[in-house]
Formats: sequence, structure tokens, C-alpha cells
Amino acid sequence: MALALRYQLPRFIIRDANTTVTADVFDTDDNAQQTATAGTYSLFHGSTALLDESTVTVFGPPASVSFFAAVTTDESLSARLQERWALTIDGTSEVFIRPAYLVRFVPRQVIIDADLFTRHSQLDRLRDQDEDDFSSQRDEAFIWIERQ
Repeated sequence: MALALRYQLPRFIIRDANTTVTADVFDTDDNAQQTATAGTYSLFHGSTALLDESTVTVFGPPASVSFFAAVTTDESLSARLQERWALTIDGTSEVFIRPAYLVRFVPRQVIIDADLFTRHSQLDRLRDQDEDDFSSQRDEAFIWIERQ
């Protein structure tokens, strides 16, 4: 079994706000979402631990941890945060690392279907028959914008 922490963008953590973070861990062999039986979460700003080995409170899926605003209140905004999840899954301890940003606000999706049609006027022909809308395409387009 090969495990992967699934994410598409760094985590956006709002400074001076109570926060809940999650970890979606999947078995890459069968794409099954995994449940941890134990774990800790650490948050680093560079080499400084803002939160060190806080106990995971929900094992999932997904695993989650909550922390108070005081953890980030005195920190400067930064793209140098790092999450470290130490999770026990099927009796094996695994460490997963995810980049994070300390921000004033989390960007909201700004794309609507009309934006997609501007880029590709024949989009209706490409949509799967079982899809009712373009939500997955909007999500992917927004992720692409955020990466830029």
C-alpha cells in the first residue's frame, strides 16, 4: 500500500483565526480514502514550531485538528509555513508534509460557467453525459489560476 496526502494547493491559514485543518490520505493503489487510528499535527513557520505535535482529534476520513487563533496571532504573513501530519494508518506510522500560507483571507473561487465558455465555446460537447454542470471544470480552472 502506497499512501498519499491529497492536495492541489498549499493550505491557506487565516492569521488570528480559529482554524480546523484536515488531511485526506489515500491509498494510491486503489484510490481508497484512509482512516488513521492515531496521529499528531505540527505547524512550522520556517524552522519555528507554531504548534508542535498537537493530537489529531478526528481520525477521519479525513483526519482533522483544530487550533486557536493565538497560534498565529503574532506571526507575519508568509508563504513559508509547513504542516506535518504524523498518522498511524493500518498499524504503520507515516509522516506527510504539506506547504501552507499564512494569509489575511482565503481566496474565493471567482469562475462561473460563462468564463469557461469564453475560453472554449464548444464546452458542452466535452462534458460527460452524467455531469449536470461544470463544477469540476470550474474547480480545476480556479486551481490553475491560484497556481499561477
